[in-house]
Amino acid sequence: MVLDAAFGRLGLAEIVTFTAGSNLRSQAIMRRLGFRADSARGFDHPRLPKGHPLRRHVFCVLTNSQFGRIVPAMPDPKVSTSRADERFVVEIVSDLICPWCYIGKRRLERAAKLLVGRKFEIVWKPFQLNPGMPLEGMDRREYRTRKFGSWERSQALDAQVTAAAAEVGLVFAFEKLARTPNTQPGHLLMWLAGTKGGQDALAEKLFRAYFEEGRDVGDATVLSEIGASVGLQREDIAAALEGKAGAAEVTAEENALRRLGIQAVPAFLANGEILASGAQPEEILAELLEDAFVGMSRAKDLNSISNR
Repeated sequence: MVLDAAFGRLGLAEIVTFTAGSNLRSQAIMRRLGFRADSARGFDHPRLPKGHPLRRHVFCVLTNSQFGRIVPAMPDPKVSTSRADERFVVEIVSDLICPWCYIGKRRLERAAKLLVGRKFEIVWKPFQLNPGMPLEGMDRREYRTRKFGSWERSQALDAQVTAAAAEVGLVFAFEKLARTPNTQPGHLLMWLAGTKGGQDALAEKLFRAYFEEGRDVGDATVLSEIGASVGLQREDIAAALEGKAGAAEVTAEENALRRLGIQAVPAFLANGEILASGAQPEEILAELLEDAFVGMSRAKDLNSISNR
């Protein structure tokens, strides 16, 4: 279900009428938005005061192929529907050597294109899949054989994820990888980029360096080069990689995410709340993001009404 941008005002609609009959999924969505059923097979919002100018009649068109697409009545020209003052943040919890995190990044980018008129800020958050990895990393074949029971099993898994990557235009080259790195230094570099700007560009280059070029993204020289390529200063990079800046912050962030219940990556959060776990298809991510946009808009509008 990808909702129209106009659905951002649905929290202030008076009635939602199901014109194509009952649909349990759409009814559940209405209830999540705070509506309650009325006797006319519609939904009424109990907190909307009578006479409010934003009381609208909105029809929910239901088909077998597209659930919950909203067609609003003509907007009131006296009412502004601009959401320019809102800051919507999507946090991606990832590890730099997680192939599904790279795939998830591409799927999120595709999902963003499905959300017409929606804009959000991306923030990357740290998560180590192998927190006990030696700082110098390990021979990849040795590590993967130990982890999965055999090198053949490891190769089979690589083939599966390579096929999934190809579906979003990525070309993985696992055969180029000699070592599995410790990703803590990379997360420190990502933290630095988060304080300076360019975090998403850095994530892209780190993923590409590892999965497509076979570079060791645990190596300080490699990280320094990549960091400088996105505009980070060499002295700042050195301080971060040496643990002089950001180490406590990265550890605290990861611990907080684990306390939140995140145990695998990628995970996506919207304005601090868990949105999805795993590299979900772009249609699913778009649906979840739209729901989050709607929830944020409704909460702001209802809070504004209640404060008048």
